Amino acid sequence: MSTTTLPSAPPAGRRRRLRTLTALAAVLLLAAVAAVLWWRPWRTVTLPAHACWGVLTAGDLRPLAGADGTMTAATNTSTLQPATQATNGGYLCPLSWQGGQAPHYLGGGPKIALYTAAELRRARAADASRGAVRSLSLGPGNIAWQASGDYSLSLAVPCTFRDPFSGQSADGYARVSIDATPSPRGYPAPPGEVRQADAQIVLKLAKAFVEQYPCTAARLPASTPSIPAYPGS
Repeated sequence: MSTTTLPSAPPAGRRRRLRTLTALAAVLLLAAVAAVLWWRPWRTVTLPAHACWGVLTAGDLRPLAGADGTMTAATNTSTLQPATQATNGGYLCPLSWQGGQAPHYLGGGPKIALYTAAELRRARAADASRGAVRSLSLGPGNIAWQASGDYSLSLAVPCTFRDPFSGQSADGYARVSIDATPSPRGYPAPPGEVRQADAQIVLKLAKAFVEQYPCTAARLPASTPSIPAYPGS
């Protein structure tokens, strides 16, 4: 009579190793799925190639963007040359975001306005009334500061302009500013990168403005200096 030999059960140590390897594979699979769902490689970010009078590039704007969506930019003047808008609300370049996770760093976009020295002092005092203000060094003869209340960064350069009310030439400043909320939820860029992006945007627009308007007395640094953490952070 024939007999059938059944395979022997694997040793207990081998069974434990098999269970451990199976559990590890399951954990790695779940981690990979979670990473894909968090990263979402199908997300797209669309940025304008040139924005704000053609001065800013997509690279300048990327730290201010959200995680998935489209940024658009518009201006209220076609150039940065003398115009009534410059003293009635300023030269404006509002930035907006559609779709995906809204960025917290976008703010209202950069703007440029002309001030007398007294008006500029009042503007800085208004920022100081809302929170801490820190002076920045952005070129000789310029006045620059960052403010923590409704976070903003401003650079004012000497500029002679025509007063729209008197029609007379006035010595003052062209102030380039940008505001943003320095919230850590402003994915994907960290606050330090956003501060540098703000400073880069302000400096590039200031250079374009003093050339086009022009502001012949202005002197600006060749590159953007390191910007410290905003006051009170």
